[in-house]
Amino acid sequence: MKLTANKRFHYNTRRLMAGDEFDADDRHARTLVAAQLASHADAELPDMTNIDSLRAHAARRGVNVDRRWGVRRLRSEIEARK
Repeated sequence: MKLTANKRFHYNTRRLMAGDEFDADDRHARTLVAAQLASHADAELPDMTNIDSLRAHAARRGVNVDRRWGVRRLRSEIEARK
């Protein structure tokens, strides 16, 4: 199953950063999504309250994300790219 990392973590000998896409088997995918470490790659809308998920979504849209930005700024940058 294709997933997108919501935050930085290690999976299957890989170091993943927020926004990286990777493959996981179904059992691992359910666990990673439940732990909010990853989301389904085909999911268009991010969790608008989770800052790591917003950063990953903004990066996929081509926004140069600044780690100092808060939720409000990230939302406005994502909206500007639509």
